[in-house]
Amino acid sequence: PTTTYTCSIPDDSYFTIYDTYNERSVYSTCINREIGHTHEEVLDFSFNLDNVIFETDESDTFTAIAPIFNLDSMENMTKTDLNSKITYWRSLPVEKGQTCPMIIEKIMVQASSLAAARTSMGTYNAYTNYYARPAHPQDNIDTNTPANSTWEFLRATAYWKAPFTKNAGEMFVSLEQEGSIEYTNINPRPDWREERTIRRPKIGSVETSDESNWSTYNDVCMKLKDKMTPSFDITVDVANLRKGRYNDYQLHDKVYVKLPDYQELVTARVSKTSKEAHDVAKNTISLDNYSINAVKNVQKRTYLDATNTSFKYPNSKDLTVRLVNEDYDSQDEYSVQYPANKLISFMLYKVENNSSTLTKTSYTKLTNAYGYATINMAYDPGDYELEIRFGGDEEYEETSIIIQVNVSGTKEVPKATITTTKSKPVKKTSKKKTTTKKTVTNKAKKVTSSKTRTSSYTQPSDLKKKALSIVGDSTGLDAAKKIAKWCGTRRNFKYSNYPNFHRKAATAYKMRSANCCDSTRLMLSMMDAAGCSEKLKLEYVHCHNSAAHEGHIFAKITTRATGK
Repeated sequence: PTTTYTCSIPDDSYFTIYDTYNERSVYSTCINREIGHTHEEVLDFSFNLDNVIFETDESDTFTAIAPIFNLDSMENMTKTDLNSKITYWRSLPVEKGQTCPMIIEKIMVQASSLAAARTSMGTYNAYTNYYARPAHPQDNIDTNTPANSTWEFLRATAYWKAPFTKNAGEMFVSLEQEGSIEYTNINPRPDWREERTIRRPKIGSVETSDESNWSTYNDVCMKLKDKMTPSFDITVDVANLRKGRYNDYQLHDKVYVKLPDYQELVTARVSKTSKEAHDVAKNTISLDNYSINAVKNVQKRTYLDATNTSFKYPNSKDLTVRLVNEDYDSQDEYSVQYPANKLISFMLYKVENNSSTLTKTSYTKLTNAYGYATINMAYDPGDYELEIRFGGDEEYEETSIIIQVNVSGTKEVPKATITTTKSKPVKKTSKKKTTTKKTVTNKAKKVTSSKTRTSSYTQPSDLKKKALSIVGDSTGLDAAKKIAKWCGTRRNFKYSNYPNFHRKAATAYKMRSANCCDSTRLMLSMMDAAGCSEKLKLEYVHCHNSAAHEGHIFAKITTRATGK
């Protein structure tokens, strides 16, 4: 049976999987290491970097790792055992992404016989329930009381998804793609008719003394992860970025850098800032002593599927949202369409007078096996915005969506109760008048919100600033072309698959992701914010395929002067 434990771990904590048998750490990672702000804008060598000093060192970089078996450190192993292990290792096939053993430990199983010991460990499966006998097991057989006998086994105590493929018949584990770096090509003689080029990976090595092939695979993979990317030293100045008006880089901020001839985006820390008080366009930053160990992960794109909703007070209503893997591959048996056990957060905002105010209502839910997360809504009458967010993880990108919630009806405010207390009767000779004391008690409580929504919501002013920074001094059709090019660049804006108009322009800009409807809305809104509508006519065009029950939205832009 599987036991699940849940606990809260502070940021900057290290999560480590420790192999107690071999007394070593087999996996370690820092959780939510956040020092400074992460800027999503990519620094590209081709257009927005100045004074670039770029050095790369590939001397200690490999595209494949092979094990070196140390017989002297292998417990109770002979040369014959070693030859058998090498044969089994060479024939071992591992497919990237499949579940396989990660940590192998030696255990003692108490049973009356070896067959009974095997039966007690369950049905054998090389990838999900792995166990095996050592080459020279240290059994303890009790002939007087057979039930007290113990039998030694190698048992998998942890599993993981294989990070790399190992082909049967090969001694090494290699990368599926060698990227843009070509290390070794063996070309035939010019006078040969055969024009085939023989490729060989650049192979490094790691010493291992583990008896189990799965432990050897673990050692090789961890070494390959460490040696698969070259190291870099970068010193750059980012001058006049975004026209200099919005250059807000601070010390220790993290930025993404697009290096020449590399497809990956790599990360660097801001180590120096230089600000010019009299000319903000001269603000510069420097990125020093960079190491490619912090390559930005290629994560799967996701989106949240939820719709606007309404209900009548004092009723409540369930809202269900679904997390969807946009890069789902139906042909890949390991690809997941609806990620399970992912944390979804919900934040409620009250909408009044075209402004949103954060309420004290929030939720967190885990997606179930089908990707669904459900909350129950019970709110006072009014209009609300519910921000739903998935923070992302190592495998999936973060995503968020804002839906509108309308609660109709009227909330009755309890009437004020008046308590009348009459004074005692007084004698007629007294000149004092009879008085009446009234006490007014209002049981209704006044609820106020103390935190105004600012940083978590992209205001239209940010959209306008971005549009102006894109167009620069251009106007009219030239400005519209620049905005269209920015919106059509995948690095700036990605496509998300969901139906109809759903996200506001500001929300689509904040998420940098939308379908054809909302991406067109964002593009036209940015053109309007940049002043293009003075000279241009901006229109939506809808085409529909009735047979396929599909439609598409795109923009039509014409000049007001000529109508073309």
